[in-house]
Amino acid sequence: MDRARSFDEARVAAGEKPVTFVPSGGQGPDEVMPEAQSMATYLQGKGVSPDRIVLEARSSTTRENMAFSREAIEAHAHKDVSEVTVGFSTTNYHVFRGYVCAHQAGMSVEGMGSRTKAYFWPNAFLREFAGLLVSQWKGILQTLITIGAIYAVFEYALMLAR
Repeated sequence: MDRARSFDEARVAAGEKPVTFVPSGGQGPDEVMPEAQSMATYLQGKGVSPDRIVLEARSSTTRENMAFSREAIEAHAHKDVSEVTVGFSTTNYHVFRGYVCAHQAGMSVEGMGSRTKAYFWPNAFLREFAGLLVSQWKGILQTLITIGAIYAVFEYALMLAR
């Protein structure tokens, strides 16, 4: 949230319009409130006016974060998402998957990453790798089937040639 606030402050200092924040994230079974509400409360505590905050509190995955945020942005702006500039802020290790999921949601975005402590990188890498595998499973499966089919055709051709 601090990375997004810094971006907003730099825009305002440059004479540009302040951003509208879209905190995104639902409530897990072990959480006392939705992630989006927690982020909104933090932003308000740092002086961001509530009228500049649009909550998306239904999502439980990065893919849903982007899809539901798109809906929230379009409803708030009364425009198609292609007509507005969309940026997102997350941890630096998560920016790439954020881009992938935003693209899947039909959004062109700019990502901003905040720093991650060095000791967390191994866990973060494995988490992101697994997340990409899950989000791209259809493409991976199609690729494996295609490779298997090509291999089978070549093996059959070699068998006939013998």
